[in-house]
This record gives sequence, structure tokens and C-alpha cells, in this order.
Amino acid sequence: MTSKISCFKLLKEDLKSRSWLIILLFFACAVLLPVNYQMQLERAVRVQAGGVDTAMFSEIINQNREAATLNVLGSGSSVTMALILAAAVLCAATGFAYLHSREKVDFYHSLAVKRESLLAVHYLGGMLAALVPYVVCTLIALFGVGAAGGVMTGTLMAAVLQSMGFFCLAFGGIYTLCVLAMLLTGRVLTGILGMIFLGGYGPLCFQVIQFMMQRFFDTYYVLPGSDSVGTYLSPVTLMIRIGQGMRSGRETPPLMWIVLALFLAGGFLLCLLAYRKRPSEAAENAVSYHRMESVVKVAVTIPGALGVGFLAEYSMGYSSRVWFVAAVLLGALLLNGAVEFIYSFDIRNIWSHRRSAGVALAGTATVILLFSLDPLGYDRWRPDTGEVEAMSLYSYRLTEPLAEYYTMIDVEEAHFLESGSLKDFMPVYELAVEGIQNLSDDGEGRTGDSVTVCYFLKNGGRAYRSYQVSTKTLDRVLDTLSQGAEFRGKYYPSEWEAVKDAEYADAVDWKNFRTEYQTLALSTEELQELTELYREETRNLTYGEMLEEQPVSTLVFSKEGAYESGQLGMPPESLASEVCCYLYPQHEKTLAFLRGHGMTEDPTEAAEVGSIMLDVPVPEETAAGEEYYSEENDYSAASETYLSHTYYTEEEIRQVLSCVKRCRYSWNENTGAPAFLQINYKDGSFGQGYCTITDMDRLEALMNESE
Repeated sequence: MTSKISCFKLLKEDLKSRSWLIILLFFACAVLLPVNYQMQLERAVRVQAGGVDTAMFSEIINQNREAATLNVLGSGSSVTMALILAAAVLCAATGFAYLHSREKVDFYHSLAVKRESLLAVHYLGGMLAALVPYVVCTLIALFGVGAAGGVMTGTLMAAVLQSMGFFCLAFGGIYTLCVLAMLLTGRVLTGILGMIFLGGYGPLCFQVIQFMMQRFFDTYYVLPGSDSVGTYLSPVTLMIRIGQGMRSGRETPPLMWIVLALFLAGGFLLCLLAYRKRPSEAAENAVSYHRMESVVKVAVTIPGALGVGFLAEYSMGYSSRVWFVAAVLLGALLLNGAVEFIYSFDIRNIWSHRRSAGVALAGTATVILLFSLDPLGYDRWRPDTGEVEAMSLYSYRLTEPLAEYYTMIDVEEAHFLESGSLKDFMPVYELAVEGIQNLSDDGEGRTGDSVTVCYFLKNGGRAYRSYQVSTKTLDRVLDTLSQGAEFRGKYYPSEWEAVKDAEYADAVDWKNFRTEYQTLALSTEELQELTELYREETRNLTYGEMLEEQPVSTLVFSKEGAYESGQLGMPPESLASEVCCYLYPQHEKTLAFLRGHGMTEDPTEAAEVGSIMLDVPVPEETAAGEEYYSEENDYSAASETYLSHTYYTEEEIRQVLSCVKRCRYSWNENTGAPAFLQINYKDGSFGQGYCTITDMDRLEALMNESE
């Protein structure tokens, strides 16, 4: 029989009992939102931007104030995310801590109130205790600070209100998971551990699986910047991913919003079920249901032991399968004992449940065997040609003769793999065939160049694989592909948006090693003419022709970048993206245009140089002190070991400059790795670059003299 006790009165009493928490959250929200926002606005106007006019300075201040608004009140605020996490844990722990005390459980359950009503009262009390302070303080910051200070625009206000709604939804999902952890445990300590378990278990397990795939499968590959499945397995990771996406303007997949809402709705239904079935005697036990102990222990031990193995490898600094397996098994034993100790707080009981311990150890060993033996043939899988619609590829060597590597953006790999699909894919398919053939019997890939391919399947799916292939094969395939217009239109820099939409152009003189750009004052029409000349002549070059030649200049295309928030006092004009494209002797029209519009070519003179340092690559086996300037040694052998020689006299510098020629970075079996030259000019400027040695005999004599 239930009485007509008012749920409103119960809610009122619950909030009164947690008044200290509400005051604490109000204080935290007030400091982190309106107070912090006011401080950031004051900081935004105290900037220094010399060399700009009044209008530009005013624009900078406005941009800084908008950036401060989004940094404090926007969806990407890490401070607000931390506040949401802390509030969810505190509200769940304080609202349902009575479940961990047998006396309090007996009292609450003796009331003539349904369990569902009790759950709803405490659950709603926690929601109000956190969301009311957050919403009130956000509105104060929005209208009392931002709008009153003349910062708010319609767009900015909409972004802040959208962020407020997002954080309320995120709090609901995380808070519900924390409440579920309290319902499934019987002690405060295990309740807190349960919150961590439910909030991070899914993403961490998925991360461990990825590490195992990378550790044991040579062909495994993950597309850079892609959304991981693990992101969807926790409201915490969803909050971080959605918040960052909204802040940067990236489109958020609708599925993320749906899953976040499901964590709130589905989690609450699980809370109802767990509370309804929860035995009253579960208080002060480790977990609410005795049968859960073994399940949780196995679920923690297997992925945790694998994580211990990766930590051991990381701390040792090298990869060893034997030590990895030993660390994993030892980690499984330690984690099994640790979980049992948490259950009983008695070290004598750490091996009390031998059956579940055996299951955990056997499960860990089974996972290692499955990944080691690869019974499903993951590494050797490739679709039949009849199943493939198109293929794309990416390799560092692909862009090596096209553009300076240090100007390539991080997402270029994803761009080529996603947008570089080739209908004529058989040359790329041949790379996959060789990559699989190159896998040795023990699963370790042979040395060579790494190439990543994407299979665009006819069923609409995509599969990514990474292979090790010989440099000779890769160069041959890239040369074959470059014979076709389809490949050039998707992979050559002449077709990149950064080139076609460039707003500025600069040149770099390859007659010397100076790093300064030569600014070209081109009109819009002249820039368009230059771009068309470069695109026309580049489309006529094959990959093989570029490999056989060395650049004679670099053409730098740049475009004004979007203003990045948080960089106070920096005008938007200083933030630009650029790509440095090589120019070859075949770019006759382009070079003639540049020479006619201000590009100069001035070889470095020894009299201009204060000192010069030459790094020469040598075989590793000779780096320990053996004589390496001898005929039997191969100077061009591939090696990461360099020996440095520094020269200061004008005569020595003149000899070095006469023996080297600037080149791009390029390594292969025939030429090996290039040397590297660093120059300190007498005027204080600096120069550097890769170079080939044109007169090894003369340079060898000079290096022997300097020893």
C-alpha cells in the first residue's frame, strides 16, 4: 500500500538536503562563466597590434571579444566540460549515497512510496541541482555581461544558446550513467569506480582493440580524422567530440546526437529496472548483484591486462612480442587480485574466486593467440577485382617530387584517400598484391616504402589497408598512373584548391640555400595567368620525369586563412595556408613569367658566408668509427646516421659550395639519402637545404683534412 505523500514535497526535501551542493555549484558556475567571461573580455581589448590602422585595430578587438565569448560560453569550452563531469559525479553520488547504507535504505524503503517515485525524486533533484546553476549563470553571462557590453550579435547569441542546450543534454547522459553506477554498487568507493567504468570502458576497450590491431597486423590502417566507433560508446567521448566539432564548425553526424539522447533515455530506463530489482541487502556490498562480481572482474581483467602490455612496451622503448605476452599475463594476475581486493578489502581473498580468475586468464591468452595467429587472415585479405569499384592511394613518396613536405597539411592523407578514387585501379591493386606477398611468415613486414590504399567496393563499403612495397615498384606504379589524366587531376598540386584559389604567390631561389621568400607583387589577373601557366605545364609532366630531374625553383601559393580564435592581437592577414610547389626545367613558361615579374637567381658566394655545416649520410655499420671514405664503402647506402663537418674559412666554404648542388629530399636504392647543408650568412640570415654531392673525391679530401 502506498500513501499520498507528495512527490513535490519529497523533491523539496531532497533539494534542501543538498543545498550545500547547489551553493557550491552556483559558486563554481559563477566564477567559471560570468566572472571568467568578464575577465576574458577585458583581456581581449588590451592587445597590442602595431602597424595597423584604427579600423583594423577595432576589427581585431571585435574578433578577440567574439573569440572570448566562444571560448568561455561555447560548446568547445574544456572548462565547461570538466564542470559537467564533476557535477554529474557529485549529483549522482550525493543523491543516491543512501543506497550504500543499510540503515538509510531501510528507512527510505519503509516509506509508503513506490521505488519508481523515489528514483524519480532523487534523479530529478540531481538534475535540478546542477542544471539550474549552470543555466542561470550562462544567462547572466550572456545578457548581463555580453549583451550589456555590446558584444552579442544574433549569430553569437544563437551559438551560446545552442551550446547551453548541448551541455544540458550531455550532462543528462553522463549523469544518468553515474546514477546507474550508484544503483549497481553498494559502496561509495565501488560506486565511484563504477562511474569511471561505465563512462570510459567502451572507448578504452575500443582503443585497446586498435592497439592490438596495430601491434599484430601489418596492414591495419585507420583514416586520419575519422570518427572512431569508440566515440559512440560513452556520453563523455560524445560530449567532447560534438563540442569540439561545433566549436570548429565541423559538421556533426546526426547519429552522435541520437546516441547521446539514447544514453539519457535508455540509461534512465535501465536505472528504473535496476532500482526496481535491486535487493535491499545490497547496501555495503561491493556490487548490488552477486553474480556481477565475476562478470565485472573478467571484463576488467582482459582489456586491462592488454593495456598493461602496451604500457610495458612503451616504457621499455621497443617492441618485443615475448615481453609483451609476459607483461600481459602478469597484468592479468595483478588485476584479478586487485579487483578481488576491492570486493572484500581482504588480501587473503584475492584468489577466492578461482573459476572466474581462470576464465579471465584463459580469455586473455585466447585474445593474444587470435591476434598472433590471425586465423581469419586479416593481413592477407584483399577483395577480388570484380568487387572493387575504384581505388585510391597515399604514400609520402607520392608528394615528394611535387611539393615541399613541410608545407603539406596534416589531413592530406585523408584527402587523397577519400577524394582520389581511380576507376583505372589495377596499378594500385598491384601494389596491394606485392604488399601482401612481402609479408614474412612471422607477420613482420619487410622494409620498403609504406603505401596506404582504399578499396571503394561496389557494395558501397570502403576498406583501408597499409602495405610495405619496394621503392622501385612504387615509383613504377606512380609513373604509370601519372600517364593518365584522372590521376593528375586528383593528385597533382596543380589541381589542389590551395593552388587554384590562391591569393598570393612567392618564389624561392634554388641557386642558393636561403630560406627567404621572394615576394611577387602580382595583380589578380597576373596571379591567374601564373596559376594557369603552372597548371598547364605541370599537367604535362609525368611522375618519372620529375624523379629524374631536380627542381630549379619553388613556387609558393598561399591563401588568406580563416581567423583562429584565441590568438589575441594577431590580425587575420598573418594567418595564411600555403603550399610550396616545385618548379622543374620543363616549367619554361612559368619560370620565364617569374623572372619577368621580380624573381632573381643569385648563387651563394663564399664571401657571403660566415660558416657552413655539411651533414653527410653514412652507412650505420661505419658510424662506430670505421674508415668510411674508402672505395669499398657505398656512400649512397640508406642510413639515418649523419656525420657533420663544419667549415669557417672562405677557401673551405668555396670548396664545399663547388662540390654540392641543392636538391629535394629523395631517397631510393640507387641514390640513397641526400646530404644536408646549413649556412650562416655574414648578414645574420640563415639558409639550409638538402643537397647532392657532385664531386665526392674533392669533398672527401676536404673532409679528411678537417678531421
